[in-house]
Parts: sequence; structure tokens; C-alpha cells
Amino acid sequence: MADNKLNNYTLIEILHLSYLLRDSLEYCHPQINVSEENFERRKNMSKQMLTEGNFIQKWLSNHPNDEVKKMHPQLVAYFHNTYEEENYVLFNNRHVEPEKAVDFIEETIKNYQVVEDILKAFYNEYKKTAGLVDTRVERCIIASLDYYRVITNWLFFNEVIKNDNEYKRAIKESGGKPSYEVNYNLNILKRLVGGYNFNKQRYTGDKLDIKQMLDDTMSAFKALDGTLFKDHEERHNVTLTNEEKQKMAQEAMSKAQGGCVNAIRIYEPIWRETYADVVKFMQENPLQPATAEGNA
Repeated sequence: MADNKLNNYTLIEILHLSYLLRDSLEYCHPQINVSEENFERRKNMSKQMLTEGNFIQKWLSNHPNDEVKKMHPQLVAYFHNTYEEENYVLFNNRHVEPEKAVDFIEETIKNYQVVEDILKAFYNEYKKTAGLVDTRVERCIIASLDYYRVITNWLFFNEVIKNDNEYKRAIKESGGKPSYEVNYNLNILKRLVGGYNFNKQRYTGDKLDIKQMLDDTMSAFKALDGTLFKDHEERHNVTLTNEEKQKMAQEAMSKAQGGCVNAIRIYEPIWRETYADVVKFMQENPLQPATAEGNA
């Protein structure tokens, strides 16, 4: 039981690091107000997890792969820029400055993905031995990965809609001519759609409704830039009227938005329930004074 417990705590430790990165995306939502207490708790937790001698610090710093070794200072810098310096997040309201949102999102999902890949490496290695991974921990890992894709997709959906409005406003103000504002907003849109594609491609789960949600989100984006109508016309050899295009766009937007909202309603409670079971596992199997260790 001792070895099993240690292996499960390794997975739980990496899970908690992934949660810190995942939850950082809340600072990008104007409608989500993170309390000062919660902000400080996350700040202290990030310090604790990456401090000298902690499992994650030792594993990253001692890894034979130089790219993996770089992850420790990279994560330290990320959390320092988030919680110690106002490089992204304003401390008075715990919201990311709007002009820095895309930079912050890109940095967050990049770091998250590396941590998720590390988690999967440990999980897949431990799964080779029957009974090594507690079923409660396993369910929580799967639920966590699903929930992350859902809420990240929701963020990209909202950011693309918002910035598309800014882009079209800039085009109107410039009279349809090239301008700094037009080019700036177009670049922001390209980066956001690139982030969405990265998020979609890295989903390795088997939930059909999540895959459908991701596809519907892309259809909504295609409605924004007109490729949805062009594809439809070419596929069916027809010419759509403006009224038909408007109806098609509204349907695509409604379906994408509804898919995002429904997925959150489904997968957030599943994650919370499975995490509560992990907390029970830790209460029933306390690990003291040692910290989690493992190899993958």
C-alpha cells in the first residue's frame, strides 16, 4: 500500500499544479471575480509547489531532458509574473489587463499543456501495473482533462467573438482601408484561433459531446469570417442570399454557445465530484512527512 499511496500522491501533486494553471484563466473573464483570499492562496500554493526540494522542482530540475529541465524556471517565472508582478493581472481587481489577455492566455495554455503531458506520462507508466492507480485518482484525472478543454474552449469562444467585433469596428472606422487598428485586431484574432486549434488538437479524450462542442465552435468562427457560407455554397453549388447567410450565422453561433454552456454544466460537476473523492483518498491515506516522489 505504501508504494501505491506514493504513486497516487505523485499524480495528485501534478494535478494540483495543473489546477493552478487552469484556474489562472479565470483572471481573463471579466464576469468572474476571484477573491483576494483565493488569489493569495493560489500564490502561496504555487510557491510551495515549486520551491527547492519539493517533488516537482526536483523532478523537473533533475530530468535528463534539457527541455524538461527548463520547465522549472519557466513555471517559476510564470507564477512570479502573475502573482508577484502586475505583468498580466491587476492586483486591485484580479483581472488581466485587456491588452495583455492574449499574451497571458498563450503563456498559460503553453505551460498547462506541458504539465498535462507530464501528468499523462506518469499516469500511463503507473497504469502498466494493475491496481497501482487508485480508481478515485484515475477518475479525477480523466474528469480534470475533460473539464479543462471545456472551459478553455469557452474562453476562446468569448474572446474571438469580442475581438471579432473590435476587428469589424476598426474596418468600419477605416473605411475598409488597411490601418494599424485593423491589422492589430486581425493579428489578435489569428492568435486566438490558433490557441483554439491548439486546444482542440490536444484533446485526447473520448467524449463525443466535447468533440462536437469543439467542432461547433469552429463553425461559429467560420461564420464570423464568411468561410462557413463559402464552404456551403461550394458544397451544394448554390448562392446564398444575405438573409440565408444571416440565419446560418445565427444558428452556428447559437449551437456553439449552447454547446459550450451545456458542456460546462455537465463536466464541472463531474470534476468537482471526482476531486471530492480524491480529497477523501488523501484524508484516508495521509502522506507525512514525505512528499510525493515518482518516476516516468
